[in-house]
Amino acid sequence: GERWRAILGVSPTPLVIKGQDGWFFYGDDGAVADHARQSPMTLDEVQGWRETLTRSNGWLRERQTAYVFTIAPDKHTIYPEQMPATLRRVGGISRTDQVYETLAGTSVVAVDIRPALVAARAHERIYRRTDTHWNDLGALAAYQQIIAAVRTQAPTVPPAWTRDEFEPVERD
Repeated sequence: GERWRAILGVSPTPLVIKGQDGWFFYGDDGAVADHARQSPMTLDEVQGWRETLTRSNGWLRERQTAYVFTIAPDKHTIYPEQMPATLRRVGGISRTDQVYETLAGTSVVAVDIRPALVAARAHERIYRRTDTHWNDLGALAAYQQIIAAVRTQAPTVPPAWTRDEFEPVERD
């Protein structure tokens, strides 16, 4: 029962994946398949993303509205080494990569925030260990990338805040 799960150090629910060093990951909604890259999108699915986002972008441009597309990455994308060692990647390309690749060469401003998050994690933890969401530092790194992209279309948008404009507080 529950007592044995606690003693053995496993998750009490299949919705939570117990990772390395006290990290937990959301285990539902295709997270394991996504981490393993076992189910790439079909050509029709990729084309559907391209058509939908291009159409949305065009509709908004006709109305003089800036449009920036991004995908908020799951925690296991930024901290893959914290996933259980038993969950290995079997595929080469992620579905997120497929979306960004299909948008290349279109007029859609697509912002891949993963590199900024990976760079930020080199200095400090940017996701909560026991939650699915990024912490304030991760949110700031993503926000700065998004605002920079918005400003390419709408230069009157104020520049992104910097870390110096915040008072750091440590919480675990």
